[in-house]
Amino acid sequence: MSLKIMYPEADIPSVQLSLVNSLDPELHIKMGQALQTLGDQSLLLIGSGFLFHNMRAFFTAETDEAKTMNESFEDWLLEKCCDEKLTETEREQRFINWQSAPFARYCHPRKEHLLSLHVCYGFAATVCSKSFELQVRNKKARMYLWE
Repeated sequence: MSLKIMYPEADIPSVQLSLVNSLDPELHIKMGQALQTLGDQSLLLIGSGFLFHNMRAFFTAETDEAKTMNESFEDWLLEKCCDEKLTETEREQRFINWQSAPFARYCHPRKEHLLSLHVCYGFAATVCSKSFELQVRNKKARMYLWE
């Protein structure tokens, strides 16, 4: 449906991808890398998920501790996506080992809503061009753009 809003004439082909059932972060990066080999510069890859997905925390009162955990993970993710000093090998390894990030499992008790970011990163294989910060139900999150 979101493509219909972006492209009302529905004149572009689209393919929906699914996550691999193992939920292996490295495999999802490789999925993005495989898409990159198509060599089509007009290919648009949209990763939908959410960078904070603790549903219980969404519907409970905000505490200083919860805010700190959310912001710590978001800051870690911002650095991994946007820090130009990281080599791509370092960046990829940090994406693969995302569960070792501060409060990663608080922000993502389940993996699936983060793994589309791994596919997008694998496709781009570089530092992101821009990030956009937003608040959803008092939780900090970002969107990342690779151009």
